[in-house]
Amino acid sequence: MTPAHAGLHVIGWLPDGMDDGAAALRAAEHGVDVQPLSAHAQEPGRRPGLLLGHAATPEPDIVTGIQRLAAALTAAS
Repeated sequence: MTPAHAGLHVIGWLPDGMDDGAAALRAAEHGVDVQPLSAHAQEPGRRPGLLLGHAATPEPDIVTGIQRLAAALTAAS
């Protein structure tokens, strides 16, 4: 994760070679709504990552979401 001191989103960086689109689909299967960073890139081939929104999410729900995301990414690898 890239630390964020302000804003509505953070980026969760993925290992090189991981398909962020596939990771986002796996996350959705685990009840976590994230966006692949590649969907926002102007050039293909950038570092894979997930865009995580947190603006209106209570902290306990963020913890649960991260745990579900971890389970999704573990299942993907």
